Amino acid sequence: MGFSLSLNGFIVSDRSDRLCGGIQGLFLLAQAMVLWISAAVFVLDVMDTITKGSGYLHSYGVEYGVRVAARVLELLAIGVRNEYFHRAL
Repeated sequence: MGFSLSLNGFIVSDRSDRLCGGIQGLFLLAQAMVLWISAAVFVLDVMDTITKGSGYLHSYGVEYGVRVAARVLELLAIGVRNEYFHRAL
C-alpha cells in the first residue's frame, strides 16, 4: 500500500483516497468534522444565551441574529455535498 498525499501532517493512504472519492471527498469529510464541532459550540452558545435571559439577548442586537443565520447555513453544509454551495460559503 503506497501513500498518495500528506496534508498538514496527516498521511492519506491510497485506500482512504479511493473510499472517500479522491481529494475532494477527503476535503468534504474534514470540513464536515469541523462543522460538527462548530455546531456543538453553537448549541452551547444558544443554550448559554437563553439561560442568561432576554436582556442579555437584546444587548447583542442584530449581530446575534446574523450569527445564528450563518451557523444554520454551516449546519446545512454538513449534509450538502454540492461544490458550488461550499464555494458560496
